Amino acid sequence: MDNNPYAAPTAELDTGTISPARLERVKASRGQRFGAAMLDGIFTVICIAPWTYSTMGHQKMSPSAAILGFILLIALCAINITLLHKNGQSLGKKIVGTKVVMADGSPAPLWRILLLRWLPLAVISLIPVVKFLSFLDVVVIFASDRRCIHDHIAGTIVVDA
Repeated sequence: MDNNPYAAPTAELDTGTISPARLERVKASRGQRFGAAMLDGIFTVICIAPWTYSTMGHQKMSPSAAILGFILLIALCAINITLLHKNGQSLGKKIVGTKVVMADGSPAPLWRILLLRWLPLAVISLIPVVKFLSFLDVVVIFASDRRCIHDHIAGTIVVDA
């Protein structure tokens, strides 16, 4: 009786969650994470380049440079927020093929990525006395679980997309 019409379905249900064993295998490498962070940094530098270039040798930023830099930063933020909301990726993560998920493999909500992963580091990096903590956040990636402090705070991991 292999074909029982009353038997429970045997197909796996795709809930977007990754099994713990598979989760360990698909964690992003340190190189991928570094590459994504570098790309995100380069995109940010490109966006603020009009501000930097405009103030070189001048006292005051030109209005056109201020507007262009502002538009570029807003565009980058809009792209990153859209990508983070859709699939847990910044532009850099999308290029290197990684994404942020919850530690159990389920999709990470946007609020958690922004408020628990990004905001604490952004605030810390603005405070001169404790700015070194952002360096410690990165160094922790050399632990066996390949998670930064901001990953632990948010309960997230970075995996291959």
